[in-house]
Amino acid sequence: MSLWNPRKPLNQPPAFGRVRAPDATPAYDRAKVIHQAAQFERITQTRKYGIRHEVK
Repeated sequence: MSLWNPRKPLNQPPAFGRVRAPDATPAYDRAKVIHQAAQFERITQTRKYGIRHEVK
């Protein structure tokens, strides 16, 4: 005996389970560019000096 009849529909709102994509804001885009620039600078310093240095 099961606890739930599989033929009985679930009572969920129509949008249940859907994930909304976050809105891309200018601040988010700007932060993404800044983060990528910092990553690139870390990689270039690693190649130049062989170890990771603090990015200023």
